Amino acid sequence: MARAAPAGAAAAPPVASALPDVVTCASCGRETDASSRYCAWCGRAIGPATAVARPAATAAASSAHAPPSAPVQPARPRRFKPARVVAVATLLAVVIVGAAAAYAVSRPDGEFTGATGNTTGAPTPSSTGPSIKDTPTPKKTKSTGQGGSVSGQAIGTPQPGSTTPSVKAAPAPTEAAHAAVSSWSHAGSAGAGTLVNPACGDSSGAWVAGYGGRILTSADGGVSWTSQDSGTSKELIDVAFADATNGIVVGHKGTILTTSDGGQWWQSAYSGTKENLMGTTFLDSTTACAVGTTGAIVMSSDAGRTWQKRSSGTSEFLSGVAFCDSQSGVIVGENGTILSTDDGGATWWSRSSGTTLWLCAVASMDPSHAWVVGGSENGAVGMILATSDGGVTWTRQFYGEKTLYGVAFSDLDHGWAVGLAGTILGTDDGGKTWRSYSSTSKNLWGVTFTDADHSIATGSGGTILLGGLPGE
Repeated sequence: MARAAPAGAAAAPPVASALPDVVTCASCGRETDASSRYCAWCGRAIGPATAVARPAATAAASSAHAPPSAPVQPARPRRFKPARVVAVATLLAVVIVGAAAAYAVSRPDGEFTGATGNTTGAPTPSSTGPSIKDTPTPKKTKSTGQGGSVSGQAIGTPQPGSTTPSVKAAPAPTEAAHAAVSSWSHAGSAGAGTLVNPACGDSSGAWVAGYGGRILTSADGGVSWTSQDSGTSKELIDVAFADATNGIVVGHKGTILTTSDGGQWWQSAYSGTKENLMGTTFLDSTTACAVGTTGAIVMSSDAGRTWQKRSSGTSEFLSGVAFCDSQSGVIVGENGTILSTDDGGATWWSRSSGTTLWLCAVASMDPSHAWVVGGSENGAVGMILATSDGGVTWTRQFYGEKTLYGVAFSDLDHGWAVGLAGTILGTDDGGKTWRSYSSTSKNLWGVTFTDADHSIATGSGGTILLGGLPGE
């Protein structure tokens, strides 16, 4: 029977049969609990060591070296060293800037994909860029010219029957950065609504088509405008005139309107297609061509009264068409599509543009020279291409920050390109250099020359601008 402790005597502490396994910390040399990954003294990881069981008899001796029975402590944070952080941050900044510069120089044309799909809506004046799902990308139709900037690589296209495209070198891309020069003025108000592409019939007569079936005409070179009854409320996208009286307007759902009296009376013509027609032009006084969605091409030989379908060999969205004479023409569209003909549109040959951006408009000055403008679907990139060999090869002349929608040239030297957020670019050397001109923040959808020295640009919110020649 156990005997009770004497009164007043202190109770003896229980004696443990064995202490927990302990190890020696490799960092501080002290013994610490082996059941923890971290030293209870210095907080560092214990590291590889062999745990040794200690008998109860060594408790007293070990207690002098072991820490109190405290809970396992987490690793102690390392001391903050500002100099090291600054050095690392500086190194990272240098690496990032260098990589970004290398990428900007070497990125391919096709990095920004051209818009795809059929577009059916209208841009709002407050929008910063057209949405490809609700805005048809306007295009310049009549072969009055266009321009570009920034040179790049010209990628050749195989001739009919050939299988391998030629490639010829071009200067490295260089962006044109010039001081803005304002030589554009606002014409009288044309009311609200989007005006897409203008066209001229002679030195004073001009027309412009727009959304909601709008057709406007000017008899004084664009200073004042009056409305004409189109007889439709459909979206009208492009207009072309062969002379002062014979004209054509095209638009959504295969809409084609024709006039033989300068627009006093517009009558509907059967196009034979339900595709949205995005561009039209005259080849001569009676022959006309119109292009549209899913590769649609229709042609007329009687000034637009009757139309026949032609094969394009593509299902891409075709945005613009231009002929410099009755035989030589160019069509452009989404995904860098370029088609050319030398037999009046009877056959069309696919050409390599060297890009997958959306090509919106084209202007052709002679059988050898033409310019194409376009950009990215989101409006963040604008580009101009040019050819001097009838469209076999194309060279990039300009690469900028805003999509371009319209282009026109007065001669082989002087041309305009217009686009998103009021972008106006002009050249007086055939596109070797381009200069920025500022007059509006509205999206500009089209531009044309009314004569050798005067031009008109149209856009969102009823915008109509009057200009002269670039460089003046």
